[in-house]
Amino acid sequence: MLAFPAPAVRADEAPQRLSWTVGTSSTVVLAEYYEIQESDCRAMRAPPVVVKARPTLGKLVINTTTGQASQSAKCRHVQVPVTRVLYHAGTEAGRDSFSWEIFFQARDLGTRSVQGSATLTRRPTDR
Repeated sequence: MLAFPAPAVRADEAPQRLSWTVGTSSTVVLAEYYEIQESDCRAMRAPPVVVKARPTLGKLVINTTTGQASQSAKCRHVQVPVTRVLYHAGTEAGRDSFSWEIFFQARDLGTRSVQGSATLTRRPTDR
């Protein structure tokens, strides 16, 4: 079974810490998660993601879409349901923090935890 991204750590371990630099008033994809059974390239359901700590300067949005598996050469380009974590930056510059958990079906992956921070920077004005 494969999942993406693999670096997230189990909930009973220290959470994975990630950071991003984001322009104010912009939207970025922070993470995408999927599971696929490598033995027969069967797509599994998109892993549920739960926001544990909400940002104050922006908004964290979790949605489900369809994407292509990319981690395994054997199953590459198989359509899979994907859970996507997006961050919608607010209009104020500053530092924002948030966290979420991912619940995988695969027992070896279990529940993973991520702590994130975003540095919001003012984008240059158009002239």
